[in-house]
Amino acid sequence: SGAAPSTPAFPLTRRSVLLGGVGLAVAAACGSSGGSDDSGAAAGAGGNDGGATTDSVLIAFFNISGGAVASGIDQRITFGLGDSDGVVSDEVPPSLDFVIVSEAQNGEVATVTTAARGEGIPRPYYPVRFTVPAPGNYAAVTTVDGEQVSAAFAVSDPAQVPLVQPGEPLIPVDTPTVADARGVDPICTRDPQCPFHEVTLTEAIAEGRPIAFLLSTPEYCSTGICGPTLDVLIDQQAAYPDVRVVHAEIYADAGSVANLSEAQLAPAVDIYGLSFEPSLVLARADGTASDRLDNIYDVSELDEGLAAITS
Repeated sequence: SGAAPSTPAFPLTRRSVLLGGVGLAVAAACGSSGGSDDSGAAAGAGGNDGGATTDSVLIAFFNISGGAVASGIDQRITFGLGDSDGVVSDEVPPSLDFVIVSEAQNGEVATVTTAARGEGIPRPYYPVRFTVPAPGNYAAVTTVDGEQVSAAFAVSDPAQVPLVQPGEPLIPVDTPTVADARGVDPICTRDPQCPFHEVTLTEAIAEGRPIAFLLSTPEYCSTGICGPTLDVLIDQQAAYPDVRVVHAEIYADAGSVANLSEAQLAPAVDIYGLSFEPSLVLARADGTASDRLDNIYDVSELDEGLAAITS
């Protein structure tokens, strides 16, 4: 497979990631309802032979710079395909074979075949699940139309990844509700407002029901996918009435600032350690996380996750 290319140095702060620094360009129409600029080159998009351009590039739909992917734990990361300008492709192969290679070990540590997803959302993607034994620099490598493409990313020690992992308990948060906004304005940027602001996450955990907790901002989403994924959750929730769904916005004061860069992050973002959006945490009735669908998910992957927490 060859050695993994070195992970680029991307000086991303948590705020810059939330504002669009997740290695993703969406110059194609992707359903964004406004907010931050979704155009630009794709960080983490690789070519062949250390930078030679190909007809396709692999685009990371996640924070490639560290703090989002943990070693020693089953992880889910997502990729799309794009052109040399980083514009996401609408038509992609039905499946791809991914090889995860380690820079330190100079070889492959995992192989994954995954089908393309995209049901009910405007952007196809490939979810890749794997476990690597140690922190370090890695790359995902695949072949598209006979040419090898890759995307480099960092894997961190679990102690440096603040995200709730499968098997860990949800963290109670008094998220805003229609009865008490708790200083967050607005409590939902979807138009019309979504129906998932009836109880706080703390109250949902106390109910003893399966939980789907979504952190996203449909209007101000940095990647233009938060609105579509929330709509998918609204549609699928009807088939899983036992699941309590809670939605929390990313920003505490987006409705009152002139520039989104001046907005304060909502408390739940800090408590859940997010450096990206959207993030959907699925938990069983005992409040234990079963899965995390970060950055992007479709109808089929969501259905699988909801079925798992209700079985």
